[in-house]
Amino acid sequence: MVGEKRRHVILTALARTQFLEMRDAMELTGASEATTRRDFAELESAGAVSRYRGGVRGTNEKAGNTLGSEPLAGRRAIREEAKHRIAERAALQVREGDTVFIDAGSTTLALAGRLNSLRLRIVTNSFAVARECLGVGEAEVILTGGSIDRRSEVIVSYGESSVVSDYPVDIAFLGAQGVDTTGVWNSDERLTRLERAVARLASRCVLLADRSKFDVRGTIRVCGLDQIDRLVTDAAPTGELADRLASEGVNVEVAL
Repeated sequence: MVGEKRRHVILTALARTQFLEMRDAMELTGASEATTRRDFAELESAGAVSRYRGGVRGTNEKAGNTLGSEPLAGRRAIREEAKHRIAERAALQVREGDTVFIDAGSTTLALAGRLNSLRLRIVTNSFAVARECLGVGEAEVILTGGSIDRRSEVIVSYGESSVVSDYPVDIAFLGAQGVDTTGVWNSDERLTRLERAVARLASRCVLLADRSKFDVRGTIRVCGLDQIDRLVTDAAPTGELADRLASEGVNVEVAL
């Protein structure tokens, strides 16, 4: 892959995750560590990224703030192995007969594919999740109201869907743009209104977030960490985030 294409791939990934680790950039571009470091340096010289230990952050304030900025298929390819490990671990939380809310997102979509052997009632704001659950199994699927964003396949609405209160949720699985000591963050108001209601009303609330989401603050705060019962991730948080999760009683599960 030529240099210009590699750097475009890096910037595209940053528009979704805000922080991109060195190893993930290498996997996406197929380049060596030395080549990737040079790409990071050129992007930093151009003012497009800021380098930190282990990776880079985007400097564009608009990065990651547009729901449909990247097709769902593209987001599924980022940290794909980690997302599948998280999904496998999270699926163990679900029991036959549960009413489950599955948030829109690439990690939550991976979870949906692991629940189709159970008889469940699934409530979702994701057309992709609904399609996955209807493909195999006997789950009843209920979509929240709104319009479909074509690129992300998310059902969006500025209102708070009555579906969440009409069908009491036993366990909710939320995705996120980021999680820090102040709470869970996302990028679009049309999503966060529903997510806030889910976090408030669900009997149990589980956040699915890989390590690239740690200490990342998105555009809009969804909820505080006190509303999260469990974090399923691919690496244990450290520092202040780990301390805050512990003080708020969040059970952290690392999918190895």
